[in-house]
Amino acid sequence: MALGTIKWYDPNRGFGFIQPDYDGEVLFADEVQSKAGLVLKFKVGMRVRYKVSKLKIGSQAKDIEISQSDIM
Repeated sequence: MALGTIKWYDPNRGFGFIQPDYDGEVLFADEVQSKAGLVLKFKVGMRVRYKVSKLKIGSQAKDIEISQSDIM
């Protein structure tokens, strides 16, 4: 799984973008794409782990998990 940081997030719309740790494109992140179907509430700056899904219009993060350092 890849690692990244929530770069931008709109809680009213339930989506945001992840900046990968590697030099890659910013990924679309939807709350409902979290691992095991759980709805996560993202926060800007939150560290996450995810898989990348390639789409026609770009890439999307899926199976998103909160990184251990951000679990409280």
